[in-house]
Amino acid sequence: MPVPIHHLFAAASCLVAAIACGCAPSGDRDAGREVRPAETGTRAVGAAAVERTRAAGAPARKRGWRPLARAPLTARSGHAAVWTGEEMLVVGGAPISRSSELDGAAYEPRSDTWRRIADAPLTDRQRHTAVWTGTQMVVWGGDREGGVVPLADGAAYDPTSDTWREIAASPLAGRFGHTAVWTGREVLVFGGFARSEFGDAAAYDPKRDRWRRLRRWRPRWLHTAVWTGREMIVWGGDGGDEFDALGGAYDPGEDRWRDLPRSPLAGRVAHAAVWTGAAMVIVGGASNRSLGSAGAAYEPTTDSWRVLPRPPVGFPAGHKAVWTGREVMLWGGRTRGAAYDPARHQWRPLPAPGLRGRIEHTAVWTGREMIVWGGEAGPDCCYQSNGAAYGPKQR
Repeated sequence: MPVPIHHLFAAASCLVAAIACGCAPSGDRDAGREVRPAETGTRAVGAAAVERTRAAGAPARKRGWRPLARAPLTARSGHAAVWTGEEMLVVGGAPISRSSELDGAAYEPRSDTWRRIADAPLTDRQRHTAVWTGTQMVVWGGDREGGVVPLADGAAYDPTSDTWREIAASPLAGRFGHTAVWTGREVLVFGGFARSEFGDAAAYDPKRDRWRRLRRWRPRWLHTAVWTGREMIVWGGDGGDEFDALGGAYDPGEDRWRDLPRSPLAGRVAHAAVWTGAAMVIVGGASNRSLGSAGAAYEPTTDSWRVLPRPPVGFPAGHKAVWTGREVMLWGGRTRGAAYDPARHQWRPLPAPGLRGRIEHTAVWTGREMIVWGGEAGPDCCYQSNGAAYGPKQR
């Protein structure tokens, strides 16, 4: 049975219309290559873990933007990326080869080098989740063929040995548009979409290679989720009431959900959320309705919200965000990039990175830099294989 296209792409069409970025051409031709969605290309195969690609000379450790060395991966979007403490691991994404296994690469910022990682024992996919456990990257779910084939399998990658292992079968049906967070002990998976929105959840224990079902909550997909150290907080997305403005917090120890107080934000998708250690900060988004506030912060200790000032770079949508320990830093989508300081309750714009604006890219924080890579650039929807790293000035 085919996916109901009118429902599947309702939120996506809003996103594309909202973002519609007329981005300036990139000046970093040597940092990567653009591939139009019609191109398939031939993907490199094999576990050449020692193979590295490198730009001419490692970059000087100065602040600001710098281009990344050329990646050994084809241009793509809808991939996943995690930071291990030493490397950024990139896996999967579209365009998808019908016969290919899930491929990936690792980028080391200290030497500005990439290496191919072993192919995963999974079929190629996009819109999957990946989390870092401290020793492994756990990949689960996603889809092929534009949502027609939702996936319910997963695998774990060990970068030390450059090996994968298939993980136990999940009690959840195949899906995409779900979220996954790491608690320090388990991977919590919630929500998603296949032929309708899901409200079920499950937890995966990598040490025992075992899943357990969790209590259900309000069905949704394209939402965000953060881990606070005690609870998984979920907000936004597309649900039974279309764009859902309600949020919830899940305690895995008690297997219990609690509703958040009503947010000052209207429901939306294509937003970003990060945990600062004290609050979940939500920024931007897109909807088929007019959106007022650009962001808000929720503090669990007071069970209260506060509205953020409007960013100086327009209303963000389709962007990615990271927490630096001091600022919420965002880039991509419909914004040129900005950083929000919760202590000062102020925004500042980021300098231009020399990359085309894009959606469905990834961003990770290394402790020194925000690294962005891949994605799909508008208005001609070219897949990207380039990236850049931004290091904020020390204050």
